[in-house]
Amino acid sequence: MLGATEPSYRYRMFSRPARELTVVPLELALVEEVLAEAEWFGQCKVHVRFEEMLEHAEIKRPGRRRDGTRGGRTNMAWLISLGLVFNLKRHPG
Repeated sequence: MLGATEPSYRYRMFSRPARELTVVPLELALVEEVLAEAEWFGQCKVHVRFEEMLEHAEIKRPGRRRDGTRGGRTNMAWLISLGLVFNLKRHPG
């Protein structure tokens, strides 16, 4: 979908049983939309925009996060672990 480059690290993720595969097509559409604007790595504004899109689509609950961070990174990591998203360019450093 998005090309192919190898990141310098590996994702290790076990998806939670409560996560439904029925949302995958919608999440992929949102990924494509948000990555048309900018790269993923190191771009907090892009992470927050993705989370807002997930909330608007009612995939993710709105509100404050327990760890105080935002950005839908778990959702992106899940899609990457499924092999559906790749070629996320990483900024040097």
